[in-house]
Amino acid sequence: MTLLKLSAPLVVLDLETTGTNIYRDLIIEIAATKIEPDGKMTQGYKRFNPGIPIPKEASDIHHIMDADVANAPSFKSHAEGLLKFVSGCDFAGYNIKRFDLPMLEEEFKRAGLIFAWRDRRIIDSYIMWLKGDPRTLEVAVKTFLGKEHTGAHGAKEDVAVIMDLIDAQIKKWNLPTDPKALCEWIDPPNPDAYDPDGKLIWKGTDLVLTFGKNKGRTLREMAQSDPSFLNWIVGKDFTDVVKKAVAGVLSNNHPIRPAAKG
Repeated sequence: MTLLKLSAPLVVLDLETTGTNIYRDLIIEIAATKIEPDGKMTQGYKRFNPGIPIPKEASDIHHIMDADVANAPSFKSHAEGLLKFVSGCDFAGYNIKRFDLPMLEEEFKRAGLIFAWRDRRIIDSYIMWLKGDPRTLEVAVKTFLGKEHTGAHGAKEDVAVIMDLIDAQIKKWNLPTDPKALCEWIDPPNPDAYDPDGKLIWKGTDLVLTFGKNKGRTLREMAQSDPSFLNWIVGKDFTDVVKKAVAGVLSNNHPIRPAAKG
């Protein structure tokens, strides 16, 4: 049951997918519980064969292998029934506003159906967590050091507690005390990264976009099919490293991937 006083059915939703690219990855598992305003609950669960191999990095997270969905139906074959199940409902989940619902929308679109979720109420537990337990320095000091940060937002006072805060975090999570190793835990190095912000990554000898609607596409492909998007990047507030790479591809002067070290 729920403490919520529902005026419309609420679908609690979670997806497992082949990856995190909303526009290119596919759904392989969906669980959905519909709660009616009168408290009646209907549970739904289904696995789908995405028609492509499931990447190892995805399987390492959700433990669903190709063999597990080899005989499963396609999403498209169940799309109409699923859309009927969720139509007219509000939605709840964890990070569903940025991931699950847009991903589901794209799958419905590929099936030739319209999933109009943006006009529904969305109760996202992840956003609730961030708002209810904001990640401010004051909250961190109280959580990890067990005291109030009375001088919050004064530079001297903030600096005075930061090393104590870092030490407490190292102890709590048993983290490396070597700065290099700690930095690698905080922000693991990506051997495929091209720029410090990660806007471009190497895939073989090609540079690939990691953001926006064209996430996952190579600059080489974009220069041929949609050069206007690359020209937009060159004219916007991206780093010089990114703009130089994109401009080079537009002029058929492709960056060369450096040889791996070691």
